Amino acid sequence: APMRRRQRGRPGVARRARQQAASGASAADGSPATPAGSTPFGIEQSGSLARCTPVVPPEVVGVDVIVIGGGPVGMEVASLARGLGKRVLVAEVRGCLLAAPTATASKALREASCRLGAPDGSRRVPWGDVQAEVNAAIARAVDLTERRGFAGAKPKRIDVAAAPHSAPSPSEPGPESLQMASPRSRGSVCVVATRARFAEGGSGDVLLEYAGTGSGLTPWGGAVPCTVRAPLVFLATGSHAARPSVLPWDSADARGWLFDSDSVANPASNLGFVPEDLVVHGGGMIGTEYAAIMRGLGARVTLVCREDELLVEQQVDEDVVVAIRRRMESLGIDVRLAQDIVAAIPPNRSGGDSRGSVRLTSGDELKCDALLSCVGRVGTSEQLGLDSVGLHANGDGKIEVDSSMCCGILSREVEEGASGGVSTTAVYAIGDLAANAPIEPVGISSTGLAQAHLALRRALESEFELAHPKWPRHIVRAPPVMIWTEPTIAFVGMSAARAVELHGEAEVGSEIVHFNETTPSITHPIEGFLKLVYRVADGRVLGVHVVGNAAEEIIHHAAVLVNANGYDSIYCLIAEVPAGHTYSEAFRIAAVRAAERVEDCVDSVGMPRAQHEWAGQWLDE
Repeated sequence: APMRRRQRGRPGVARRARQQAASGASAADGSPATPAGSTPFGIEQSGSLARCTPVVPPEVVGVDVIVIGGGPVGMEVASLARGLGKRVLVAEVRGCLLAAPTATASKALREASCRLGAPDGSRRVPWGDVQAEVNAAIARAVDLTERRGFAGAKPKRIDVAAAPHSAPSPSEPGPESLQMASPRSRGSVCVVATRARFAEGGSGDVLLEYAGTGSGLTPWGGAVPCTVRAPLVFLATGSHAARPSVLPWDSADARGWLFDSDSVANPASNLGFVPEDLVVHGGGMIGTEYAAIMRGLGARVTLVCREDELLVEQQVDEDVVVAIRRRMESLGIDVRLAQDIVAAIPPNRSGGDSRGSVRLTSGDELKCDALLSCVGRVGTSEQLGLDSVGLHANGDGKIEVDSSMCCGILSREVEEGASGGVSTTAVYAIGDLAANAPIEPVGISSTGLAQAHLALRRALESEFELAHPKWPRHIVRAPPVMIWTEPTIAFVGMSAARAVELHGEAEVGSEIVHFNETTPSITHPIEGFLKLVYRVADGRVLGVHVVGNAAEEIIHHAAVLVNANGYDSIYCLIAEVPAGHTYSEAFRIAAVRAAERVEDCVDSVGMPRAQHEWAGQWLDE
């Protein structure tokens, strides 16, 4: 955009620049060069809009970055790469980027539960009212996606005329691609409605193929596959619900009675009613959220948890877990710990029975109008063609990654004359697709976003530092986590148990401040507490855990504290002045108590002298 402004009124300069770009040499990896200011598919940018030119795809299209999967994590990679001046291609089978979180439907259900129902199930909400809330939320999510774009850019949806060799019939949907462009950006992003997989031969090339539904036509207007090549490929296809084999997924009678965490939130296959009795299978994040949601809508809920306690996989602090379980039980949710379903019998539709039953390991049999299975997620890697490039997914569909989120370096020979004779493609798996990732906990959207930053900054480290010299060098290693139970849970960093495991019991302290100890509880009392976990030796904050309906706002301050270098101790909290009449006051109360304990232990643990004197002086005053 700045170049266009400088060239305005000087057509000769602009024409020569376009001619030089059009006659440029091939890319370093031997793929055809793409003219500056164009997408890889001949869609020329003009300001924040785009003008499309029908093109027949070449044998191989060259870009800088390929992202497979257009959810929030894939979008984050594309946005960061575009800011570095990269030509990015995003292959998304749905044909649009999801700037809104993928869990929009479940959050809309929760909002309907909170606004229309009652936490203890005393008010039964008509399903029509619930569905209206969900539909409105999804419409807002789509609108937000289109308005959000990348870094404030407004996406422009472009109808691409069909190429002569593959014109779609009038009955077929018009081909669409989505071009994100902004006058402030240096790179470009092209979103293609297509499935993508690695091409045969192990070269790392990616094959774009016709999705077969919706607007899944390639930008050149047909179902003709195209091979795309880039030095960087990011796999961000997310996950789908795990389906335990003990449940009758293929039974016709189970339709409308048995649901998983995907189908229950899908407008085409959701519950369609508020059950009288609902069994939720799984005591993880999704299971506990839906148990609270459906109880609020008026259902009698039994939560069956295979583990000895709730939220084990999410690494939630023990005090928080106990508090939330007791809260659920007080609301009338029947929590069955260390139990599993050994048999599920769907309703006998032909006999007029609308209720099925499940049998637990204890021998108990539960009658229910619906069964919701929430026992984990499986990486969506089946159609990526991993075997063709020597990559493999584990039993959960996830791909092993290293400390940089990289899962493989692929090499190919290029035509004579290209630099080096060999080019490489680095493949990264991020989000729910990554196994043993350096950033945890798994299955959380904020974790996926943090992994996206880590992967791209490691892949393009020198370019990133040149392009963003003012950005901090550290990368978020402890993303904040929200669990939308009733009340909400939020945490960042280590639980007390994890901190003791790493540092030893004598080196770890924790303080709990209940919200009724703070000033705002005078006028607006809420249930819940804040737990601060810290290292006794130097007062460093290791983790913050919050229970209560203020958790979603408080946790962001905690996330900065836990992840910051040099601003991560209880003394920083003491020196702060919180806004009056806010629950952030709980931070300072916890820090003061922690400092008193540190002062008592300072001589035995060897705190640095300067910090010891500072703490002692503050306590004396």
